[in-house]
Amino acid sequence: MSDARLEQADRTNDFAFKIGTVNGTGSASANGLIMQAIFRMGIPCTGKNVFPSNIQGLPTWYEIRVSRDGYSARTPEFDLIVAMNPATYERDIAEVRPGGYLLHDSSWPMAKEFLRDDITFLGVPLGEMCVREFKGARVRILMKNIAYAGALAALLSMDLDVIRGMIQEKFAAKPKLIGSNYKAIELGYDYEIGGGGDIAITERIAEIIGASGIRCYTGPRYRARYYGADDRGGVFYKDYPNGARQRFEACVSFCRDWNGRYGDRL
Repeated sequence: MSDARLEQADRTNDFAFKIGTVNGTGSASANGLIMQAIFRMGIPCTGKNVFPSNIQGLPTWYEIRVSRDGYSARTPEFDLIVAMNPATYERDIAEVRPGGYLLHDSSWPMAKEFLRDDITFLGVPLGEMCVREFKGARVRILMKNIAYAGALAALLSMDLDVIRGMIQEKFAAKPKLIGSNYKAIELGYDYEIGGGGDIAITERIAEIIGASGIRCYTGPRYRARYYGADDRGGVFYKDYPNGARQRFEACVSFCRDWNGRYGDRL
């Protein structure tokens, strides 16, 4: 598909993005949080870990494809890349499609040789925020990953309540960790423009959605598809690892609300 057609097409729930991080920093949890939250919003999506090496400190990537039609194959084009590893900036920036977006940690300036005129750079001082708000080097690294998940949630118009619910589930046995993860999510989600010419996520959402439509939307049409609510009856998809019973009950309730005919079939 040509770049012009990509710009004109409706990209709602039909885009791909890639997250570049450093192996061993705890980014897998943040990446899984984003992918599972999109899924729980009722939007078909797939995630893929790309490990050139399992050695701590070397690069790793996580690809997420959001497809309203349920396509699951890896895509050669990325609408958005989250570049969290300075060692792979050159490669990550090169993989953003023309007209796409690059989200990066603006705690230090982006080298001029990496800049492109045909993509939008979105800088969020994630490192600075986490140094200011958290104590301990390891904690700051972990919370920086959660903070970029919050920035992504804002950029893609994701349901923050879904993400909060997943954090509660994940740390149910360690409730003391819930507060710090909430705080990190909100740091990224609520970030506003600061000094140094950084582009605020909150100020870019309307422009990005209007220009390319890359966002997550969970209206009735997508919830119906997710729950299998059509004239052929209900189809239940098990929610792994937790919440299967709750999802089934939600499926029953939704189908009955959607059309009274389903009540006799469930």
